[in-house]
Amino acid sequence: MGKLGKSVLSRPRRRSFEQLKKGAASGTELIQSEGSTVSFSPPHPDFMFDRLRVLSQLWSKNAKLTLSFTDDPYNYSTGYDPHKEEFSTTLPNYPIAFKEFASDVDRYRLYRFGLWHETQHVDRTDMTQPVTFLSNAIEDYRIEALGANEWKGMRTESEFVHRLVNKLRPDVDSLETKNDQLLEAFLQRLNADKINGTLNPTELAKVEQAVSLVKQAIPNIPTDKSSAYREVTRLEREVQRILDLHDRSPTSSNDGSKMGDGHASDISEVLKQQNMTPEKFEKLKEEIRQELKDEIRSELSEKGGMSEKQTDEIAQKLSNSIVDGTPDVQNEFKGLKDAIEKMESQARHERTGQTEIRQATDMGAASEVIDPVLMDRLKRKFRELRTGTSVKFRREGEEIDIERVLAGDPRPFMRKKLVKPRLKKVLILYDDSGSIYNSGVNEEYKKSVHALADTVKFVGGETAIYAFGGDTYKVKGFKDPWLPKLTASRLAAKIDGGNTSLRGALHRVMKEEKDYDLLVLLTDGRTSVDESVVKDLNQRTKVITFGIGADRSSAKEVAANLKTLGFENSFTLPKEELTRLPEMITPLVARGTR
Repeated sequence: MGKLGKSVLSRPRRRSFEQLKKGAASGTELIQSEGSTVSFSPPHPDFMFDRLRVLSQLWSKNAKLTLSFTDDPYNYSTGYDPHKEEFSTTLPNYPIAFKEFASDVDRYRLYRFGLWHETQHVDRTDMTQPVTFLSNAIEDYRIEALGANEWKGMRTESEFVHRLVNKLRPDVDSLETKNDQLLEAFLQRLNADKINGTLNPTELAKVEQAVSLVKQAIPNIPTDKSSAYREVTRLEREVQRILDLHDRSPTSSNDGSKMGDGHASDISEVLKQQNMTPEKFEKLKEEIRQELKDEIRSELSEKGGMSEKQTDEIAQKLSNSIVDGTPDVQNEFKGLKDAIEKMESQARHERTGQTEIRQATDMGAASEVIDPVLMDRLKRKFRELRTGTSVKFRREGEEIDIERVLAGDPRPFMRKKLVKPRLKKVLILYDDSGSIYNSGVNEEYKKSVHALADTVKFVGGETAIYAFGGDTYKVKGFKDPWLPKLTASRLAAKIDGGNTSLRGALHRVMKEEKDYDLLVLLTDGRTSVDESVVKDLNQRTKVITFGIGADRSSAKEVAANLKTLGFENSFTLPKEELTRLPEMITPLVARGTR
């Protein structure tokens, strides 16, 4: 079976940060946020972007990795800005990537693999150093081999992609120069354990020696980037010597994107050149499937101990998992597809004016949500916080400010007045998705929502309460009377356990309730939203966001995600400390509505 190899979706075009930004998109606007940069060509569901952003940060181990999207369906590249110490990865807009020939699940797999490859460069490659075609090829192999040891699910994905590209590469004996023949043979043997075409025995032995040298050396290369670069450069010189290449970089420019005679080094260019069609692509898949079955069957037969039927069944199952994707990958794609379809449906409703918010009518046990002790404690806290003193300075009076006298101020006398500003309108939007409901925090969480709303009303303010999960529901509007038991019953009910669409919720709530002074958002952070919506919201009103994590580590991740989405005034708690939530909310709401 073929071994792990270099990137085939993307030979890393190591360009400057500024170059990447200039070429990131054609006619699409770049949206800046902390930890991410993204440009979309609509429709690009934010849910997919959130998935890509999380994956990129996870795989790269870099929370500040910048993503940008381009309208070129085959463009993958990674750049580094040494001044800011920032990485930027450019990807095709997902809706157009590989769309001409691949099915939805195959497009997702190819796209996902391309992103994974780029993130491994961010994690493992010294991007400050120059590269040649040959050193780049060795580095590609190194980062993928190491990456697949860490991210084991990428082994079958890598096998499929490298088998695919090898099918598209030229026969070595069709190339004009001996230099190109040897280099092409080296690349094919390194990445797919196969060589298209034939070489004479002497040349084949050279290729085998060079490939063996690289594969044996890779596990022993130090992992720090500077040392790895030096070792890869040393391997490049050794391979060049063994193959007797006349030029250190005989077939490439600095970005390593082209072979000397026009044969491309990455799958994107090959696919464009060959005018790939769905029929051609499916034929290649079936050829790979049969080759894998034959190879696996042969290996199992040599080991012995199995019947022919068992051998055939295992060979069929393994070859199918490589060519079609493992059940985990397929289920991952199906979950994403379902979520995106739901979000797109919601977006269509919004565009067509179907923005009605469903009234929450289901009832639960009010006693589960009403906490008289908590409500009384918050009311006393609010009264303390909502009392303050205003100071005015006059030409005459009884109390004097010495500093103003010394400064020659003609108004040194103070007049103090006790004030109790009236609490204004507070909109509470809380996450009622399945992740919240199943987290074990549901009861304490909703007690906080109810106690806060009751306290706001008690001190003279107005509240509206909305819930979001798979849909958006109105628990109580500003125009609705405050009925504590009815509201508690609606809060206690499990409203909707679907996927969290904060984007749709904010769109709808902003249309439903146009006049309020503060929005309090409560969520576990497993949500998606268009940053432009958050920006618009921040311009309209004050926003306080509370995130809930499963533990302290998760709470930190939730906080980072909320910041990335544009919620600057955000606070998080692990679920074991959720009882602190009301005490944290109270002073912030009090200050936020003065």
